[in-house]
Amino acid sequence: KRKLAVISRDWTVEPVVASERGSQDAALLDDVLSTFGFDRLCSDLMDALLVGWQPAEVVWTLRDVEHDGVLRQMVVPARVVKRTHRRFVYVQESDQAPELRLLTRGDMQRGVPVPDRKFIVHRVNAEDDNPYGTGLGLQLYWPVFFKRKGVLAWTKFLDRFGLPIPWGKYPASATPREKGTLFDALRA
Repeated sequence: KRKLAVISRDWTVEPVVASERGSQDAALLDDVLSTFGFDRLCSDLMDALLVGWQPAEVVWTLRDVEHDGVLRQMVVPARVVKRTHRRFVYVQESDQAPELRLLTRGDMQRGVPVPDRKFIVHRVNAEDDNPYGTGLGLQLYWPVFFKRKGVLAWTKFLDRFGLPIPWGKYPASATPREKGTLFDALRA
C-alpha cells in the first residue's frame, strides 16, 4: 500500500533558478526520467522500507537529445534494474565509510568494488555501525510470523476438534440389530 501510494503521486521537475536555461534543463531531465520508467524505479527502491536497503543497477546508454537548440549525444540511463541483496556486501575499512561491493566467484567474502555511478542503493535508517539499514521487517517479522502460524494452528485445531466426531462402543456380544441401532443413533 505504501509503494502504491507513492507511485500514484504525480511528479514534476522544476528549475532551481527561474530562467530560460533552468527551464530547458528541467525539461531535459523530465524527458530523461520519463523514458526509463522512473515510477518503476521508485517502486523497486521502496522495497528498502521493509528490508532496510535495496540495490539497483543503472544501465547507461547514448541518446540523441536536443539541448539549447543543438542536437547532442548524451549519456542517459536506459533502465534501472533492481538487484538481489545476496550479490552485495558492505565492507568497511578502519577509518573509511562503508563501501558497497559486488560479490563474485573469485571473491565471495569481500567482493569487488562497484564502479562509480553504476549502482543506486536506497537505505532506510542506515547508521555507521549498520550500513544495511533497518527496515520495518526487523520489527514486523515476529508478529507477522506468529500471526500466520497462529492462524494456521487454529484452523488445524478447528478442523480436527471443531466438529464433534461421533463415536460409539458396543460390547462384543452385541447383535446386528443393536449395532444398527447404535449406528442410527450416531448418524442422528
